[in-house]
Amino acid sequence: MMQRNMLEERLRETAWPEPGSDLRDRVLAAATARVRPSATWADRMWFSRRWRLAAVVLVLALVVLDRIPVVPGSYSPDAPGFAAAETARAADEAGRQMGLSPEQAKALARRALIAASQLADDSQLEMPFLDGPRHR
Repeated sequence: MMQRNMLEERLRETAWPEPGSDLRDRVLAAATARVRPSATWADRMWFSRRWRLAAVVLVLALVVLDRIPVVPGSYSPDAPGFAAAETARAADEAGRQMGLSPEQAKALARRALIAASQLADDSQLEMPFLDGPRHR
């Protein structure tokens, strides 16, 4: 049993052999097949400063372009919308069909345009003629 312990100790005390000079080349040659050899286009975009800068410029350009009106001519936020203009035209036409003079029909159309252009709040939505019980 003593001999076995001595043999074990001799084996533990032996130094590791130095690796061969071509070991690194062999390991890298075997690992290259498992590692992606080159960067993909997504990697090049993500790690490229120019691509990231171009993405920021594109986002800023889209925000600025969103502020430019598409409709030619000057746009005023106070101008009546399409629905308000159609309401005024319909009021003018209805006034003329009822037999009003052209001046009175235009005055009715102006009042309809002003009423349709204003934002309605909850108090304006109440109809005084429906104060009673609800009719079906």
